Amino acid sequence: KTVPVTIPEGTTNRQVADLLEYAGICTSKEFLDACSDPQLIGRVFSDWELIPAGEGLLFPDTYNFNRPTPAPKVAERMFRLTRFQLDAIFGPKLSTGLSQYEGCILASIIEKEAAVDSERSMIASVFYNRLRKGIKLESCATVLYAHGKHKERLLFEDLKIDSPFNTYLNAGLPPTPIANFGASSMRAVAHPEQTDYLYFVSDGNGGHRFSKTLKDHNRNANQFFKERKRKNK
Repeated sequence: KTVPVTIPEGTTNRQVADLLEYAGICTSKEFLDACSDPQLIGRVFSDWELIPAGEGLLFPDTYNFNRPTPAPKVAERMFRLTRFQLDAIFGPKLSTGLSQYEGCILASIIEKEAAVDSERSMIASVFYNRLRKGIKLESCATVLYAHGKHKERLLFEDLKIDSPFNTYLNAGLPPTPIANFGASSMRAVAHPEQTDYLYFVSDGNGGHRFSKTLKDHNRNANQFFKERKRKNK
């Protein structure tokens, strides 16, 4: 008898480990140890220049496992499904110039930023435009990952956290993915919209407003804050 375990998009490896332990597949510690084993990771991603951290490389899907299953076997199965998707969607190298692993990092940020599936390629275009222009990504999702816990609202003080994952302070991509991402975010990285947008902010209804200039972005942000204040009255 096998047990189905569903790994949602946007989860961290620790969250996946907790799901597996709850399902009785393996312990959380055993799984996290397997996910950080350089030999296991290197076996799956053998052609990559550097053996990366395992964070974000577990493909979100519904798996069926025996109870129990050795943690390395579970981790390798998830890694290999990610590798299969990467080769199918990214190819050996993205046409945008990013390596497969850099594409993984960007896909993880898009996974956490996008609430509306149709906006993923637009969000990808914003991040690509900022990378090309040398503008910091300024992704709130990376700041939340740096803090290691969910917050309903980020304060300006939160944006000052000293972490390589804080893209408000550090230029370029963070050092590793921040979450496990699905095929939709991969496709957005592989095929971003061609736009001049440099900014986006929540529209308060699950989507975002996109803008080309800081002036327009500030206007959109002010509109969002006014609408949120009105709803909270």
